Amino acid sequence: MQDILELKKNGDENELKIGKRVQEQTNLFQLDLLLFYLPSTCFSFHGLPGSLFRFLLVFSIQISILRSQEVSCNSNDLMALKGFSSCLESNITSWNISSSDCCTWTGVTCDNSTVTSKRVISLELGGEKLTGTICESLASLDQLRILNLSHDSLRGSLTTKLFQMQNLKVLNLSGNYFVGPIPANTDLPSILNLNISKNSFSGTVDGNLCNFFPHIKHLDFSYNRFPGEVPAALGNCTSLQHLFLNRNNFTSNLPKSLFQLQHLNELSLMYFWEACLRGPINVNCSAMARLISLHLGLNNLHGPIPESLSSCPSLSVLNLGHNNLTALQILQNCRNLTILLLSENFQGEEMPDNVNLQFRNLSSLDVSTNHLGGNIPPWFNKFSYLFYVDLSNNSFSGKIPEGLPDLRGLIDMNISLEVPSASHSTELGQTVQHRREIPTGGQVMTFPSSSFEGNKGLCGRSLTPCQPARGPLMHPQQDEQMTVFGLQFGFGAVTGFVLTVAHCFMSGWVFPKES
Repeated sequence: MQDILELKKNGDENELKIGKRVQEQTNLFQLDLLLFYLPSTCFSFHGLPGSLFRFLLVFSIQISILRSQEVSCNSNDLMALKGFSSCLESNITSWNISSSDCCTWTGVTCDNSTVTSKRVISLELGGEKLTGTICESLASLDQLRILNLSHDSLRGSLTTKLFQMQNLKVLNLSGNYFVGPIPANTDLPSILNLNISKNSFSGTVDGNLCNFFPHIKHLDFSYNRFPGEVPAALGNCTSLQHLFLNRNNFTSNLPKSLFQLQHLNELSLMYFWEACLRGPINVNCSAMARLISLHLGLNNLHGPIPESLSSCPSLSVLNLGHNNLTALQILQNCRNLTILLLSENFQGEEMPDNVNLQFRNLSSLDVSTNHLGGNIPPWFNKFSYLFYVDLSNNSFSGKIPEGLPDLRGLIDMNISLEVPSASHSTELGQTVQHRREIPTGGQVMTFPSSSFEGNKGLCGRSLTPCQPARGPLMHPQQDEQMTVFGLQFGFGAVTGFVLTVAHCFMSGWVFPKES
């Protein structure tokens, strides 16, 4: 009855329907109890046994009770949603605000928690192009489990009450225009997935965050403006499986505590805008047995790749590009690598030539702009799943490995070299007097000529022609014979000329003697 009185105070006549339905439901329930306690001898209908007739009558009444529940919506939840809608600059066109049944509104999901009404447990309005701010009234949805307002155009700072919803499990506010710090006095004891990425949040990340999110599994703070040090206390979020802190303003060494998270599957700390992370990589693979993906690119990390990295049993994706790392050889023992991105790191090193590399399932390899020397290793034909390889802007020499053009899955390959400082004609870096033709056949024929630029020792395709435009191309043996003949002819001609001139001088034909 209290719910009915509250609705009457609002002056909305349509909402009085809830009171009528509650009264009807109460009457049916009382009748159901009365029929249950009356003796079966009181019931008789056209010869049907009294007990059977009473059962059918009670059953029909219970069906009526269930039907009366289908249109009910908790009044507090209804008012909370109306308050949320009032703070939006753009109306949610599919919401009928005059309706008393909020459970039928787009994006709203209810449960059957009570006899008299349903409670809102999920509000999902991602991508609905909402504009405006979030009102505090939204926090009155005290049974809410899922709140998804991602990829809208909401702005402003967040109310503290929104971060004190005791039953909230999933909160996704990504892709909006929110600003300011994460509210103080945060208390989300049930939260499992928190995504506030792609906003403009700032302010120091509270070191006690994990105390507020004791069961958090997915935490995404990426693409914001958080400054200072990466909180070492994040290592206390012992249930974390996915942690994304990339593209912020963090400036510090990598906290060792992050590499102690035993359940972590994915860690991304790459590209911190104008700032960057520095120091060595302190991976503890003995503790991170479930680590699958590690992204540390576009920072200022330095030193050797830790040997422990090769003992991460589940590591599949590794991005260390654009740092100042050394010891490339260590990675040859990483068994399960499928994606390996290492551009702009290893100065003057060589790729390992070990044909027994462990990661046979490699699909993408980028070692561009590393100034790597030596030969391109011969083990590429071992990678039957390889579809992308970038070896550009290095200082390789020798030949293109024979197995590389034969990889059927290869979609994109780039082996364009650095522009050499001298006028050397190179095959892949070596001084030579002739050039090698780009291999024909296989997947190589699908790659653009730009994939081979800078290799002055390569010819063919749309690069420099491999032979002069005039005349037929000679067989190598014929070419050798012609060279020998040319040398013999030249030597004979010069010798004959010298002897003839000498004879003329000696005979007095050029300068006759005086008589």
